[in-house]
Amino acid sequence: MNIAFLGLGNMGGPMALNLHRAGHTVRAFDLSPAALQAYGAQGLAVAASAQEAAADAEAVISMLPASRHVESLYLGDGQQPGLFAGLARGTLVIDCSTIASASARQVAAAAQALGIPFIDAPVSGGTTGAAAGTLTFTSNADSARQLVTRAHLVATIAPGPRSLLWAWAHPQGDPAGVAAQLRDYGVQH
Repeated sequence: MNIAFLGLGNMGGPMALNLHRAGHTVRAFDLSPAALQAYGAQGLAVAASAQEAAADAEAVISMLPASRHVESLYLGDGQQPGLFAGLARGTLVIDCSTIASASARQVAAAAQALGIPFIDAPVSGGTTGAAAGTLTFTSNADSARQLVTRAHLVATIAPGPRSLLWAWAHPQGDPAGVAAQLRDYGVQH
């Protein structure tokens, strides 16, 4: 699968490498030239921009620091159009960032309006889990079918022992972060 991975920080970099090592074609982008150089040296194809990374991608995965970064990436910043403007209808987008529920809903609504499947899937497990492939994904998606049919991506990012939590559907659902609390109490599906 052709995958754009956006955000090569402490969590995103190892996640992108897991996808690459599993045989997916991964084009990565980060605002940090040092991160691009470091992960390029490990075999990742790196792009000069998020738009370049996402060109012809079947799936886009992002792992960014905060809500404002996710909103700016996908929706634009008032001066530049967001990534959604250039994605083909049907391109799967998975955001693994831990962001505010209002931001996740806003981005999901914009994606839905354009026919872009969007999965809000924050992760837990820290940098050790990212490197080892043992992250837990807590996910909201438009439908259970969408999540299940694309779950192989999650399994590739976290090929070791892992869990996947199904939360509530967008746009009316509760935030995925609440489902993480359920996970802490042992409620999983």
